[in-house]
Formats: sequence, structure tokens, C-alpha cells
Amino acid sequence: MRNNGFQPTYNYYVKDELFILRIECPGNCSINFNIGYLKEYTIIELEGIKKKDKEPENLEDNIFNNREFGSYYLYIPLETEDYLIKNEYPEIIEKKGVFILQFKLDKKSEENVFDPHYDI
Repeated sequence: MRNNGFQPTYNYYVKDELFILRIECPGNCSINFNIGYLKEYTIIELEGIKKKDKEPENLEDNIFNNREFGSYYLYIPLETEDYLIKNEYPEIIEKKGVFILQFKLDKKSEENVFDPHYDI
């Protein structure tokens, strides 16, 4: 979903028991996140604002400008079966305009099987 013309690019992957989400949002940018669950999905919701720079004071003063500003919203559905994210606050790192969110992954529990023929 695009809001006000700005949409950050992102990628995600798994490395060393971590689910890593990288979001490109350079400049004067904020980010908020929430984790929710819907049926068999874990949903990572991200929202924030990419604010315009202080200079030039008015966007109309630019000779050329193709930069985008405004609020944004990202909705990332993941199959809970494949990515069991722990219900903990992730480590968030900002490096040169890239936000890196590192979520810990939980191990899937052993499957419990009922055997009616098992003698106690």
C-alpha cells in the first residue's frame, strides 16, 4: 500500500536463529512496528513517516526533485508454521538509512501423538 508517495523498500531472511528484516528509509525517517496473528499467519506491521528535509524550505524551490516524503505502511504476512517469531522486542539497528530489525525465532515444539494402544 502506498501512502503519500513514499514506500520504503525492504527484504527479509533467516540467519542464525534470527528473522532479519531490513528496511531502506534514509533521511529524516521514523519507524514503528507491531506483530499480530491472524489464523495461520504472523503479521509484521510497519508504519512511519519520511519527513522532508529542512532545505530548501519549500519543495517548490527545488530545480529538480524526485524524492518522496510522507507516511508509509507495510504489511508483511508470514506463515507462522515456517517462521515462528518469539513474542519479544526485536533488536533494532540503524545503519546509513537502513533499519535492521532482528527477531528471535522460536523452535517448533515436538509433535505430541496420542496412541490409544499404549499401556500405562
